[in-house]
Amino acid sequence: MLIHYSKYLIFLFVWLFGLLSVGAIAIETEGWDVLYREASKKQMAQHPYWLRLLHYHHPGESPGQWSSRSDIQSRSFFLSSQGHMDPEAELQATLQSFFSKKTEDPNQHPQCRFIARLEWLKTQLDFSKVMLPKRNCPLVERWANLSYVKSISVVFASAYMGNPASIYGHILLKFNLEGNIFGHFLLSPTFNFGALVRSEDSPITYAFKGLFGGYVGRFSDERFYNYNHVYGETELRDLWEYVLNFDEQQRRRIIYHTWELLQLVDFEYYFFLDNCAYRMAELLEMAWDEEKVNPTFALWIIPLNVFYRLEEIENNGKPLVQSIRLIPSRQRRLQQKMALLNTVQKDWFSKIINDVPLMHSSSFAHVPDVERAQILDTLIDYNQYLLSKDDTLLSPQQKQKLLLLRSQLPIVSYKKNRIASPAPPTAGSPTTRFRMGAVYNSTQDNSLELGAWTSFHDLLGREAGHVPNTNLTTLDLRIRINDKGVHLHRFNFFDLQSLEISPVDSPLPSAWSWQVKGSLEPRDLKCHNCPVWNITGGMGKAYAFPTWPGNYFAFATAFLKVADRFEQDYAAGIGSSAGMILTPTDLWKFGLRWNYLGARTKEHFTENQVQWHHRFTLSKQWDMRLEVDHHQATEAGVVLNYYW
Repeated sequence: MLIHYSKYLIFLFVWLFGLLSVGAIAIETEGWDVLYREASKKQMAQHPYWLRLLHYHHPGESPGQWSSRSDIQSRSFFLSSQGHMDPEAELQATLQSFFSKKTEDPNQHPQCRFIARLEWLKTQLDFSKVMLPKRNCPLVERWANLSYVKSISVVFASAYMGNPASIYGHILLKFNLEGNIFGHFLLSPTFNFGALVRSEDSPITYAFKGLFGGYVGRFSDERFYNYNHVYGETELRDLWEYVLNFDEQQRRRIIYHTWELLQLVDFEYYFFLDNCAYRMAELLEMAWDEEKVNPTFALWIIPLNVFYRLEEIENNGKPLVQSIRLIPSRQRRLQQKMALLNTVQKDWFSKIINDVPLMHSSSFAHVPDVERAQILDTLIDYNQYLLSKDDTLLSPQQKQKLLLLRSQLPIVSYKKNRIASPAPPTAGSPTTRFRMGAVYNSTQDNSLELGAWTSFHDLLGREAGHVPNTNLTTLDLRIRINDKGVHLHRFNFFDLQSLEISPVDSPLPSAWSWQVKGSLEPRDLKCHNCPVWNITGGMGKAYAFPTWPGNYFAFATAFLKVADRFEQDYAAGIGSSAGMILTPTDLWKFGLRWNYLGARTKEHFTENQVQWHHRFTLSKQWDMRLEVDHHQATEAGVVLNYYW
């Protein structure tokens, strides 16, 4: 009897299972379809935030964006085969994928891979109408540590003249954790965007690919101590942390989208456009629906411009930048410690540098313990500084003995208010400049001069917020207007100069100073319409003296000048350059420079150039220049500069 009815029970079971399966499929299909119909009515595919999540831009909306496609090159970032150019198709595919069955790796389910999309769509659509399967995302939950993220910071690594890719500085994004084992700032998760460069690429290849899009860019993450070691300890660059005033929802938006971009997502990379500054600003824009950090219709973007923009933004009725703090480089920490030594301590410091065993002498043992501890602390930092320069003061045995000796002395408290810190990067003048002035010429008509440069800072500029003793200007264009019409006076493609000056009374070795310039400029000041292509480079030394004011420098130089026809009008040779820069007050700075050129082409010739320039600061955005130049003729000009 039981056997007789069992086949009916089996049939009933199979029928019910099939019915439930069909119902489940219907629910699954109906779920995403219901949401998609709602999204279509609201035109969600064109919502500004949805376009941000997919990295779409209207042509010309942001730097270098002239395509209606997504900036992201990786097709794996899109769930629709047309998602990279059709936000509607990507929205449909995204909603459908959220209802898909479990994947072999739960962290690869679309609800986990695209958590920023999911969380935002939940705020825009009525998910209570559907049965969305809940997926666990263990890797995301462990990575995000949302309950411990108390703030988000952007970090500016100051300009580094030793690497062309870093002369404008660099941007990092840092999540600040509190209340767990990773609460120390050096353990904070930190994010970087950069080009994927091959180790075998030469500097010329690197420059060419960086300028013309030969590399892809990608986000990466590490603990902050890794970046602090590279930038602060090895490259000796100051780091400036700008803590941002985001609320919890805004922090989540940024954190979730950061996760999405860490999934091996590739972007185009251009040194002046789609660079670290642009991508980090774009990531910060995820906090809002429409607020812009990147400029509109810009042709270039550099890191410092992002920080100026952040200081302009108000968020929830408060300034977005909550606080700024310096994370000093190893070189700055050494200089600060040396500044705290008194005369006797500095004398002992110099003696031990020249004769290391003196630190174990009986005479050094008579120095008071605290003062002796300060000397040894400075010696330790000095040795580490030399290691960053591939040099050393101490052998391993001497270093071990030094550390043992230091452990026997008291801990020293270095009060921060006793150590002067530089002004933050945004305290200085902005990076783009417009100039207007009147010029007198001893042999030609007087002129009105107009000009602009794209970036960044010159030797006479205010040093607040900039690397001191550097000249970093690019695309410096000047035109002149007089009775004879309008003509190009000069166009400096780049003008880079670094004066490596050790602080006065410092044992730090003075590195080589250098300069390089490429320009289209007049042959001399007697001729307005005699343009010459010019490239000049030089190496030398720069010094500051205890009893003399200002900085002094001298270079040996080489140059090549080419006019219309290379065979008939060119000059190549060597020369020298020397000068001084004085800063009587922060508002007044002037420089005197002499250039000597000696060339042998068809005829040997020599030339002397003299420049005497003054800068008077009127405000953060305005200064006035008095410029006197002599090169075959004499010019004097009064110029007003506006920075923005």
